[in-house]
Formats: sequence, structure tokens, C-alpha cells
Amino acid sequence: MKNRFFLHWVLPLLIAAIAISLAIWFITKAPKAKPKPTRNPQYTIVEATKPELGEFKVEIESVGEVIPFNSLNLTSKVSGEVIELSPNLEPGGTVKKGELLATIDDRDYQLIKKQRDAAVQKAKSDLDLEYGRQVVAENDLKLLKRSKKLTKKQRELALRKPQLLQYQAGLMQAQAALDETKLAIERTKIYAPWNAIVLERNISVGTNLSPQQPIATLVASNKLRIKTSIPASKLKFIKTGEARSTVQITSNASNDIIIGEIFSVLPSLSTNSRMAQLLIDIESDENTPSQLKINDFVQVKIIGKQLENVYRIPRAFIRDGNSIWLMHNRALSIIYPTFVHEDKKYVYFDSKIETGDMLITSNLSVPVEGMELATRKKVGQNKPMPSPKVKPQPNPRTN
Repeated sequence: MKNRFFLHWVLPLLIAAIAISLAIWFITKAPKAKPKPTRNPQYTIVEATKPELGEFKVEIESVGEVIPFNSLNLTSKVSGEVIELSPNLEPGGTVKKGELLATIDDRDYQLIKKQRDAAVQKAKSDLDLEYGRQVVAENDLKLLKRSKKLTKKQRELALRKPQLLQYQAGLMQAQAALDETKLAIERTKIYAPWNAIVLERNISVGTNLSPQQPIATLVASNKLRIKTSIPASKLKFIKTGEARSTVQITSNASNDIIIGEIFSVLPSLSTNSRMAQLLIDIESDENTPSQLKINDFVQVKIIGKQLENVYRIPRAFIRDGNSIWLMHNRALSIIYPTFVHEDKKYVYFDSKIETGDMLITSNLSVPVEGMELATRKKVGQNKPMPSPKVKPQPNPRTN
């Protein structure tokens, strides 16, 4: 009877109690699953910087050719044999203003001068004699009772007026011939008109010169000129007049920067490229010839007018179609600004950009207007806090 009671009542209750206890233990003591970390939103990570806003001087770069400021083909004005040359009258030589370059034999002209000196003296003597005859003629005319009835022309003939004019003209002619000879003697000595460099010499000692025969080719040594071309659209940035644009010139032979200034803008465009042509003047000390060489090509940088309240960005960040990528409110904004100026390194524009907009400097494989963006710094700030570590609990079934 007791065994039957135990099997029917006590044993089922005992099994149920054990099952409930095990269930409670599994619920309270079993290891908890780790929570999954929250994922970041689907941002595209980019690099960005603040656009540079300010005032910038326009710089226009081009290539120019050095040409003479003053160039002269020195010629002889008289004929004769060259008897002396300056040692500086050699190609590449430097001569000073007023320096004697060549001397022509003047002995023939000296002989002619003596003859014409004598002719002048004779003409003066003849004129003095005529003045004496004038006095005699005037006295004779006063003695004539009918002198008052003479016409004006008859009176001039009686007073020898035509003879006086003839002797005066003879003296003037003789004096002019003498002056011509003196001028020819002066021209037998040939001087440098200004500080110059000798490009070419065409004569030597013993050469028999004739009038207008070339002697040498000279170019000014302390002042040169550069001819360069720029796009006609850039002329609005060039300053002329009293406050001219300055120019920095660099030659291939030297890294030194030479300073010049805009002289003028030529009225015609270049034939081939249809570009505006500028002349740039360079001056150096009178005792220090310019380092530049005639016909040399040089690098020219023109410092033009100042752009105010414009943005400047590197050319590398100009995208297809002359567009610029901005990060506006953490999204991609593609703008197409109108550039007011461009050079080799930068572009300049005055389009309005809202405060806080950033210039995207990295590449995007597929740029889409409005796509969500974040910089690396921003993404780091958006990372969720890490979950606390939970130690795994042993499985009671293995005990």
C-alpha cells in the first residue's frame, strides 16, 4: 500500500519539483548572448578642407623674347681710310657713351679747309671794298641836282645795292663751304651714341670707307625690352599708365629674378596665335650691363591687379566639366562656378559658398548629388561606445 502511494503521488511530485528547479536555474544562470554593435550609417568617407577666401594678386605667366631697346647700324657719313679703331669695337665688346670708336684719315679735308678759309677771307675783303664803294656812290648821288627825280630802282642802282647783295652772298657761300668742311672733319671721328654692346663689326684698319657704309651694329647695354604674348582676356588685369604692372623675368642662364615693368600693349594681335602682345622694359645700372642676351627666351610673370573677396582653390580639385565638389550639410553638393582667373596652380571664383561648406579633396568613384558624406574625423566621432564584456558561464549539462 505504501509503495503504491509513493509511486502514484510522491514520485511525480518529486520529479516535477526537480524539473521546475532546473528550469529556474537555466533561466537565471545560463550565459547571456553578446549584443551586436550598432552599425554606422552608410556614409561615404571623404577628405575635405575649408575653401580659401581672401584677396589675391593676379599672376600671369608667359614666355617672352629679349629684343633691343635701342639698336643702331652705325655708318660713315664721310669717305676716307680708317686709321684707328677702338679696342672695344669687337663683337661682344662694351662701349661707353661718347667713346671714340673709329678714326678716318682727315688730311684731305684739312687741305680743303685751308682753301675754303682763304675763300672766306677773300669774300670778306671784297665785301669791305664794296662797303667803301657804297659810301662814294652815296656822296656822288647827293651832288647830282636831278637825284630827287630818280625812281626807286634807279636810286638802288646808283647806290650799288645789287653789287652789295652779290658780295654778301659770296661771303655766305664761302662760309657755308668752310662749315661743310669743318663738319666733314668732325665726322672723321666716330663716337658711341650711348652705352652699348657691339653685336657686329664691319670694318678694320685700312678700310676705305664711303658715305653710308656700315661700320658696326650696336644695341643699348643698360636697357632692354621683352616682347611677350598673353590671352586677350587677361588684358583687364594689366595695369598701364603711371602705376604700371611690375614683371618678374627669369632667364634660362640664371635663376636670378630681374624686375621690369609694362611699357605698352601693342594695338594688334599676334598673327598666328591671335594673342595680345606686350612690351616690357628692363633697365640696369649704366655701369652694369644686363644679364639678358638679345634674342634669348625668358620666363615672364606679370603681377597684375588684385582680386578681392574671391575663393582660391588648387587646380587639382577641379572636376569634370569645371565643377567643384563641396560637402554641404554632410551631403555632396556639385557646383559649377564661373572662374574669374586661372593660373598654373590655382583657379579663382567669386561664387557664394555657405559658411561651413567644405571643399572635397579626395576622389569619388561615382559622385551623386546629395549622397551622404563624412570626413574621417566625423566618422570616428560617430562610433558607438563598446559594449561591456560578459564572461561566459559554464553549461550545467557538462557538469
